[in-house]
Amino acid sequence: MQAVLDDHYERHPQFRSSLADLAVAAAELDGHPLSAEPNRLRQAAAEIVERHPQASADDVLLWAEARTLPVA
Repeated sequence: MQAVLDDHYERHPQFRSSLADLAVAAAELDGHPLSAEPNRLRQAAAEIVERHPQASADDVLLWAEARTLPVA
């Protein structure tokens, strides 16, 4: 099934979900508190790929959550 999906994305790259879209979907599926803040997740996705180009949706959630913590 993954091979079929990979082939589809190779032929139609415009249909591949962005990392931000995947992070928002993951947050919604997990019931994560940041699911109510999709713009924050989109910003976190944009930030994390600058340093970690292979980041996953879970990485984005972690990054966004860490950014909400108060600095001591």
